[in-house]
Amino acid sequence: MCATGTPTMSWFIDHANILYLLFGIIALGFVTAWWLNKRVKFLAYAGVAVLLIAAVWLLTYLIPTDRKEIHDAVQTMAGAVVSGDDKELFKHVSREFRHNNLNREQLAAIVKGIAAQHKLGEVKIWQFECDEVSREKGLAKAHFNATVFDGEGNPMRIVLCVATFALEDGQWKLRAIDFREPAHPDQPIPGAP
Repeated sequence: MCATGTPTMSWFIDHANILYLLFGIIALGFVTAWWLNKRVKFLAYAGVAVLLIAAVWLLTYLIPTDRKEIHDAVQTMAGAVVSGDDKELFKHVSREFRHNNLNREQLAAIVKGIAAQHKLGEVKIWQFECDEVSREKGLAKAHFNATVFDGEGNPMRIVLCVATFALEDGQWKLRAIDFREPAHPDQPIPGAP
């Protein structure tokens, strides 16, 4: 998967929430104008704004962007950690991966052991942000929060993840990751793998 379309199109898709808000306000304004004036043309204008919201929503699913690919890879890796599926995890981790002197196989073994020991039920990814994406340099940086739940749905830990991705074989793959305290983003978590 690669980013298609122009950089402008990718920006619109990556920032669709801004467009939803803008078109929603426009639609609300036209509905208000209709309510005050009872002119049908204002409802038609509001309908156009709603159709534009639907078009943007559809484009977000049809046009892949680098940011979306990275987000999807993070979601897939979170699921692979819970299920202990190292083969699925490795599909999204760079061959050059390093974290605290561990390579990807060593880290996967540790994560698999932790998942089995604590019987993880889910890893929920939230507040995902891609800070930098450069297809030319083949590098991207992202940060996101991950909440780890046990098998009964109780939250066990919230972690801020700061990740670097590399473009490898045409796909964005995790090259490095740091686990930090959400309240203190400058401090790594002591004892984290």
